[in-house]
Amino acid sequence: MWMSKFEKYTGKLSFVVDEVQFDVIFLVRDRIRLAAIYDNKDMKTRAETMVDFCTDMICRAYPTEKKEEVEAFLVKNMDAFLTEFMVAAGIIKRQDVAKTMEDAKKALLQ
Repeated sequence: MWMSKFEKYTGKLSFVVDEVQFDVIFLVRDRIRLAAIYDNKDMKTRAETMVDFCTDMICRAYPTEKKEEVEAFLVKNMDAFLTEFMVAAGIIKRQDVAKTMEDAKKALLQ
């Protein structure tokens, strides 16, 4: 876990999901890719590309981990992973998470 007060501005993010500590680097190209994912209006395509995005980011930070195992983790913990990642990245505030998740679930049910 990083300790510096301002280190979050370097793209280094630390967060915990299901008792697993993540220390990842969120690069400028990741921000661009994430924006493109959210720009896609088709929720199914958005969900599929989001899994790929998260898998790539985790595998980049932990290159010895097996991709299949990372994907299995994400299948079980995708909502929590995205929440903690986006809060750590400053993309969303924790109090806004519930509303965002509710809107996404409604969209998937349509």
